[in-house]
Amino acid sequence: EIEVASIVHGMAKLNQGRVLTNMVEVVEYYLASMSSQQVANCVSAYARHASSGSTDWNYDDVFSKDIAKRSKDFNRQETATVCWSLATAGSRSGFDEMRRRARELVGGMSGQEMSTVAWALATLGENDEELMTAIANRARKRCKRLSPLDISELLWSFARLDVWPQKCCRKLGLAVVERTSKEEWPARQLATAIWSLAKLGDVATGTPLLVSAVAAASLPLLASEGFAPRDLSNMSWAVATLFGMWDPEEKARCEASLGEFLEALRSSGEAAIGQFNAQECSKFLFAMSKLGMKDKMQEAVSQDREQVCEFGDQKIRILYRPPGRNLRHTGVAVWDASLVLSEWLVTHGGALGKQGVRRAKLAGAAVVELGAGVGVVAVTAAKMGAKVLATDGDQQALDLLSRNASRNEAELKVKQLSWGPEAAVGIPAPDIVLGAGIVYGVSHETWRNLVATLRDLCGPHTTVILASGQGAAPGVHESKGVFFD
Repeated sequence: EIEVASIVHGMAKLNQGRVLTNMVEVVEYYLASMSSQQVANCVSAYARHASSGSTDWNYDDVFSKDIAKRSKDFNRQETATVCWSLATAGSRSGFDEMRRRARELVGGMSGQEMSTVAWALATLGENDEELMTAIANRARKRCKRLSPLDISELLWSFARLDVWPQKCCRKLGLAVVERTSKEEWPARQLATAIWSLAKLGDVATGTPLLVSAVAAASLPLLASEGFAPRDLSNMSWAVATLFGMWDPEEKARCEASLGEFLEALRSSGEAAIGQFNAQECSKFLFAMSKLGMKDKMQEAVSQDREQVCEFGDQKIRILYRPPGRNLRHTGVAVWDASLVLSEWLVTHGGALGKQGVRRAKLAGAAVVELGAGVGVVAVTAAKMGAKVLATDGDQQALDLLSRNASRNEAELKVKQLSWGPEAAVGIPAPDIVLGAGIVYGVSHETWRNLVATLRDLCGPHTTVILASGQGAAPGVHESKGVFFD
């Protein structure tokens, strides 16, 4: 058992996924006789591998029963490790038992253990009020002992779960202000902390004081390109949001004093604009507009760029622009949902549908894509032999789509279509309707128009396939919420 656990732990550190897969049956055989520490190590080792989605084994089948059975045997560190592992693997099996164990042990947990458990709860969207309250109370008392990572993960967890333990968050916010002037914080922790405090809203630390402190700590990192695109996006959004909480006089005074920081933030984002994904870029450009830097970003957002997309044996080259030319358009970008749906089509396109649903082959099928944007999905489907009609309401996106179809030698038709009653009149009912990232935002009117279009478009044998990424409407990832109602 010791040797098996040690080998698994080592293979995980070396990122040897194939070896881990080959050892699954061996781990299952010895799991029941392993110590709680060995089990925690194995659960952790396989968590990252399972989260890649490329495994031919089921994480829950291997570990959930053993985790639930021995949950009371785990100590504080092991409990935090197992909670982290379940969240990383996206597994809820056994998590209820681990939450109960965490409630029993939270009174003695270190900052790292508390923040790890809180992170796991937030990642799985499990708002355990009793446990989060206990974590907040202990974190407030041990604030001086918390690391920057502990502070940023705790704040992020509160923000993601939309809980507001005021005394704890205020103390953590003040800790960010005080400690960033005395010690160097990593870029990710700085960006996460200020994003979380902005998301929580009333930080009660004096927002100008918070922004000034984070700005001073960020300048050296911005100068050395220490911020990843995601961090730049979160930092800029947070600063713009916090600025919006101030009165005009206070805002004008702080904008003047923070000029160097804001210019460094803009310059870093502009240099990295080709590295942003669409969600990050949209957030960054929105923030720059709110911070009065819209005009300075025009050249960067107006240039055509190319992204090479590979799905199985398919390889296509897509022209796109940062989302929001003139800071308005979003369909001209490559969104993650279109990449996921294209990959799925290449993998499963030979036979689409679930049990009880008519199965349709993509090759030769009549396909309509709604909200096609620059055409990642439409081009992929067309190159797989589908007869594609790609639609979008944005003419700029359709212009790019037509160019992308031509440059990838994909035969498809393009039509401008804005959702609404009777929008799909005249379009024959297709075999398949595709949509990537089209159920987004919070506009009920947009959803009603989309539903009306789907009803008019679909026939009795039409299969509808939707993919959603970040920014999806509330509940969409669980097939719930107003849109599905």
